[in-house]
Amino acid sequence: MTLPEAIIELRKALCDSQQGLAERLSISSACISKWERQLTEPRYTNRVRLSALARTVDRADLETVFTPGGLSVEEAREIDDARQLTEYIRKLEEFFQNIQQELARVCLDDRLTDDDRRTSIEAAWRLARRGEEFARVISKRADFSLDPEPSAKATPIVSPPKTPAEA
Repeated sequence: MTLPEAIIELRKALCDSQQGLAERLSISSACISKWERQLTEPRYTNRVRLSALARTVDRADLETVFTPGGLSVEEAREIDDARQLTEYIRKLEEFFQNIQQELARVCLDDRLTDDDRRTSIEAAWRLARRGEEFARVISKRADFSLDPEPSAKATPIVSPPKTPAEA
C-alpha cells in the first residue's frame, strides 16, 4: 500500500474529511490533499502522528506504512530537522556560489572602471556577510558552531575587500 492510499484509508477508518484529519494534525487541509495526490510527502513528525491515529482505529497495516521501522516522535523530529538543515546548507552553498560567479564576472569585465569594480566588490562583500550571518543562525539551530572556540571573538568567514592602497 502506498502512503497516499494509506492516508485515504485512515480518513475512511476515522470517518473523517480532509479538513477533519487536518484539524487532528493541526495542519491545513491543503496539506492532506497534496499528500493524497502524491504532490508532497508528510514530514516525519506528521507520519508519526498518522501512525498514532492508525493505532486508535486498530489499523496496524496503516501504522507500518506511516512509520517504517517504528520511529519515535523524537526520531522523527531529528529526521525533519536534518532534512531542513540540509536544505538550508544547499541554499547557502548556492548563495555563495552566485557571489563567487558575480565577483569573477566583475573582475573580468573590461568595461568597468576601477570605481565600478570597487563598488561591485563591496556590494558582494556585504552580501557575503549576510550569508555568513545566515550560516551562524543555521549553526545555532543545529547546535554546532562555525567558530573554533565558542568563547572567542567571532571572526568573519569572508574578509572585507582590500582598498586600492592595501592591494
